[in-house]
Amino acid sequence: MSFRPSFPSVLVLGAVLVLVVAGPGWPSVLAEQEPPSAQQVRRLVRQLGSPRLEQRQQAEQELIRLGPTVLPLLPRAESLPAEVANRLRRIRHQLQLRQAEQMVSGSRVTLQGEMTLAHALQVLQKQSGNRMLDYRERFGQQADNPRLKLDIGRRLFWQAVDQLCDQAGLTVYGYPEQPAVALVVRPPDVLPMKERIVHYHGAFRFEALSCFAVRQLQQRGASHTSVKLQVAWEPKLQPVALELPWESVEARTDGGQALRLDRPGSLVVELVPGAPSEITLPLGEVPRAARRLEHLRGRLQVLLAGTREKFVFDPLMKSVGKSQRRASVVVTLHGVVPNNQTWQVMLLVQFEKTEGALESHRTWILDNPVHLIDPQNRKIPPDGMETFLHEEDKIGISYFFGLDHKPEKYKLEYETPVVILKQNVPWELKNIPLP
Repeated sequence: MSFRPSFPSVLVLGAVLVLVVAGPGWPSVLAEQEPPSAQQVRRLVRQLGSPRLEQRQQAEQELIRLGPTVLPLLPRAESLPAEVANRLRRIRHQLQLRQAEQMVSGSRVTLQGEMTLAHALQVLQKQSGNRMLDYRERFGQQADNPRLKLDIGRRLFWQAVDQLCDQAGLTVYGYPEQPAVALVVRPPDVLPMKERIVHYHGAFRFEALSCFAVRQLQQRGASHTSVKLQVAWEPKLQPVALELPWESVEARTDGGQALRLDRPGSLVVELVPGAPSEITLPLGEVPRAARRLEHLRGRLQVLLAGTREKFVFDPLMKSVGKSQRRASVVVTLHGVVPNNQTWQVMLLVQFEKTEGALESHRTWILDNPVHLIDPQNRKIPPDGMETFLHEEDKIGISYFFGLDHKPEKYKLEYETPVVILKQNVPWELKNIPLP
């Protein structure tokens, strides 16, 4: 459960996505594999063009083995020979998929030793890549900086956050203005996390919020029991959609009775930007003698947007009809035409595999950053947009710009995730008291 107080001011710890090196006076930090050097990557990229097939294959396999830390060091494929470009696209796609899978599997955090609260939040942020915010001043609370003795060894991100909160007397505020974990003082009537019903799986945290029974007074025997859950994920993730297949949900009472939801299809979970999601599960009629649910379990289907990449069309007018490919996405500048007092810039975005991510009720792709850049290098955002094509694997979007110069003087920048990954996340909550 997240606490939602209601007054404003803010103390923000800046985002630093760097691993901390252990040293004197610094808390122990989880050691990661040393990233490859730029020189090593350049050598392997050159080897992709070797006249010997076995050397080309060896270089491709070695770059994939080095893992996602290679991605920022890889050159663009467009200006390279055809076979080298094709191999680089395969490498990039494999690494981006692995990167997305690693994000779903969750960050591991180590915080050990004596340190201040502010220092602990900085280290937690650096190790996990998730922004940590201290919202106590924002809500008029005392923002002291106590020294803590921590023994958090290689725990999942949410386990570390909850253990830190319990020790510091804090709780998570669920509605920050940006993707982050915001902390406030835990009110006296809010239980610490160690006393709550929680399940951790990779980057996700599941919590039982409430259990309630309803009796319909106008119908015989019309009663049911429901459980409300909260699902939170690491802020650096970008879920496109969450669904809970009804057939995956199963519960058992302390009397041994199995409860299943006899419903077809799935529950589409509402996504609120920057906030955890809530799910209400109607379990039907539960025997009056039952005092608790021994377990309640299910499987969450997650569509995740992976690595984002930038597509630049420069100069604008000479790029009409041209396509650019990154991993499994092709972006085409479909057209640039005058439209009353504006210019209509038409983009076609096509994915090799969408996993249903472009279904009409999912509008995440309309939030992708796009702008023109004028001769003074200023970014011009669109005044509006509309779709002109919507299919299973592609979408056409028209952006409308009011311009001070001829369109020939501009370039277009567009950013989109280039990998869509579908993952199943199992969960199980135990010993839920019944009303």
